[in-house]
Amino acid sequence: MIELGYWSIRGAIAPIQYVCEYLGVEYRIRRYISTFKNNVYDGSDWYFEKFNHGLDFPNLPYLKDGDFKLTEQWAILKYICRKEGQLMPKNEIDQANADMLEGFLQDLRRGIVDVFYYGKSPSAYFENIAPTRLGYLNDWLKKKGDFLLGYITYLDFWAWEIIDHHILFKPSCITSDKHPHLLRWHQSFRNLKQLEKLRTSGDWSEFPINGPIACFGGKKIPEKNLDEI
Repeated sequence: MIELGYWSIRGAIAPIQYVCEYLGVEYRIRRYISTFKNNVYDGSDWYFEKFNHGLDFPNLPYLKDGDFKLTEQWAILKYICRKEGQLMPKNEIDQANADMLEGFLQDLRRGIVDVFYYGKSPSAYFENIAPTRLGYLNDWLKKKGDFLLGYITYLDFWAWEIIDHHILFKPSCITSDKHPHLLRWHQSFRNLKQLEKLRTSGDWSEFPINGPIACFGGKKIPEKNLDEI
């Protein structure tokens, strides 16, 4: 059984968890608790044992598969997919496109993370940056169809999570008139039968999506999104 380690949030572990569920991989998650009270952040649950796992590059998320240990989200995702022989690009062209999309999706995630954690203006982000990037992704899906490479790969699991964070924070950022292909992809991926079981289990909840110091999504209960404020 694979052991995964991460904070008690969706964050970077969720796409890995989705992949495990989709592929039927047996796994368990060691959840680490962090708090933010009286302007003091406490992540000691992880930091006290960070260097006790024998990780070459100690970080969360981590993976332990027997004696093999790994960190970094993209590496873990692709390790699981390669081991199972599924959800990977089928040829060199698709692999090149996957590499390109990884970079694009990293930029997309970085943009919303700057808002959640580093005080970037939400209005500036959703007026000046997000529309262009979300438009690019919509146009790409218009060409590719149901999934980012035309068939389902690890990219879809990672992309879905970060797009869902955008939608939870500002539901109107993706609309049927401006982003029909992106919206269809988001909805159809959410309805994958392999993931429905996870959402009805006790090991997944919509919130929190972020750590407790984030301006949004750091609580266990849904917060008012930008469209409601």
